[in-house]
Amino acid sequence: MKRLIALLLTLLLSAPAEAQTEKGLVAYWSFDEGQGQTVRDASGLNHHGRIQGGTKWGAGRHGAALWFNGSDGLVELADPEGLNLAGDATFMAWVQTSSDDARDRLIFGDTAGLAVNRNLSIELDRGALLVGHGNGIQYESFSPSFKFDGTWQHLAVIFEQPRYYFYLNGALREVGELAAPVSRTRGGGRSIGGW
Repeated sequence: MKRLIALLLTLLLSAPAEAQTEKGLVAYWSFDEGQGQTVRDASGLNHHGRIQGGTKWGAGRHGAALWFNGSDGLVELADPEGLNLAGDATFMAWVQTSSDDARDRLIFGDTAGLAVNRNLSIELDRGALLVGHGNGIQYESFSPSFKFDGTWQHLAVIFEQPRYYFYLNGALREVGELAAPVSRTRGGGRSIGGW
């Protein structure tokens, strides 16, 4: 069985200051609940999530974590429009996977059917990380050069238009350029896990 474990997801970006409890923080899911069907967003912006499908609570890197079965397990997030990102942004997560043969397993993102309409997706694809975004016209993706190895990994992707920076366990691993900036789209809902 393919599994993905996620412990902590954080989104920071340029957003209206009046909507934020901490400057730039858009969402923060610690998974500290350890039980139940709800994942709480500690940012104060109410991007809480509802656990669905093959997802279960378990031990994580620091406290509790969610285990996803690699098929229908996900956390459906509230207020997908509030997570429709644009401009500079930072995504961070603790992730562990027990399989490298999974294709298109969403860590966080937009579930729009057409890739060009996806706002931002961070996914697992055959043991590698794939980061992509669309702008309604084109879809762009990049895959940092590393493979998940079954241990906990801390990922950080920073978008400072037009550049992106990929950090693994606190070390800068890759710098690249985006052909188009991250922009708002007509995408679908947002989720943690799934596809």
